[in-house]
Amino acid sequence: MKKLSAYENLSFNTRQSSAYMRAIQKFSKCGDMTIPEFSTAIGISVPTGTKIINDLLAQKLLICKGKREQIGGRPPLIYGLNKDLFKVVAVEVLLKRIRVGVLNVQGEWLAYDEDGDFRLKNSQESLDFIVQYVQSFLKTSKVVDTEILGVGVSLVGMNDIHSGKTYSYFDFLNEPLTKYLSGVFQKNVYVENDSYAYGLAETKLGGLREHQNGFAINLSRGLGMALLSEGHLHAGSNGFAGEFGHMQFGNGTRMCVCRKTGCLGTEASGFALEMDYREHVASGEQSSLTTEDPRYDDIIKGALKGDELCIKLVYDVGEKLGFALGNIINLLNPEIIIIGGKLARSKDLLLDGVMFGARRSALTQSMKNCHIELSKLDDRAGVLGAGLNVFTKYELL
Repeated sequence: MKKLSAYENLSFNTRQSSAYMRAIQKFSKCGDMTIPEFSTAIGISVPTGTKIINDLLAQKLLICKGKREQIGGRPPLIYGLNKDLFKVVAVEVLLKRIRVGVLNVQGEWLAYDEDGDFRLKNSQESLDFIVQYVQSFLKTSKVVDTEILGVGVSLVGMNDIHSGKTYSYFDFLNEPLTKYLSGVFQKNVYVENDSYAYGLAETKLGGLREHQNGFAINLSRGLGMALLSEGHLHAGSNGFAGEFGHMQFGNGTRMCVCRKTGCLGTEASGFALEMDYREHVASGEQSSLTTEDPRYDDIIKGALKGDELCIKLVYDVGEKLGFALGNIINLLNPEIIIIGGKLARSKDLLLDGVMFGARRSALTQSMKNCHIELSKLDDRAGVLGAGLNVFTKYELL
């Protein structure tokens, strides 16, 4: 039987579960508050607010944080969430890496692990490995099961937010992936596209946090985009929005994973960087890299160490990306664009190319009013977003 968290058990242990859940949500979003502040925020009387807080203290969902320092008068007590009872499991499944961690409601990692030797395949064996990897991690981390609200999964490819069905991987299941994993982990499981999860991290804790309209570009081996519109991430009617890498771009002949040619992701991505390197070396250009067939991570490192070919290739990828972004700037008039993912490690080598390309295609005034910068989040942004997605489902963020 599914083990409910203390927060979910409110609906079984109290007759006023709705009010108590609203209280938890308010504390999660607003932070620590006194009883009068809480009562005002939720629109109830101070005596009712006092009762709710005392009940939540008894269930250990809230804790007293001490007294607030003030000039004159008796200092009031401050209350806040017991963050130890609000945890989620976050999983990121990429083509060549898997990450898993336990996250609290404040976005802090309590446990974390990753496997860089993982290779994603559309097979039962690959799915079984993911499940076993997560289960083994949880056993080692010794997280209390009833403290876990749910499991958030970031998965590359096209994932339907309504049905929970995945179309790029694990489409052989006789049920939606979300339902399958919910049965395995005995928790509510939420599956999102990797770029949407990354965008959620930027929206809640990163560069999009103070903005209403913008893009978060996920530039690693592939290329994706999360679109922030009027303060909300735009998922589209099925959750397929943001497939920026499949926008047709020029007359390229490289075959994309979608089995079409001409996709932007084959010209501006980590995959494109690897292909460019091979072509340039095959034509006789020299590089200081000693690896015969380097991954895009190696090319980025080479560029940062001053390898001229690597610098040129990173800049060129940036320029192509910028040129494509300029067209989107003309279309949607964003106030900010955040560029994240592994290629963001190349810093100004990439950003200079992006700015040059964007100025070539964007209208002058639209470009003037759009700020483009590199993400300040680290490589865990995608798995962070997967975890934050669970908290948003419970309206705790």
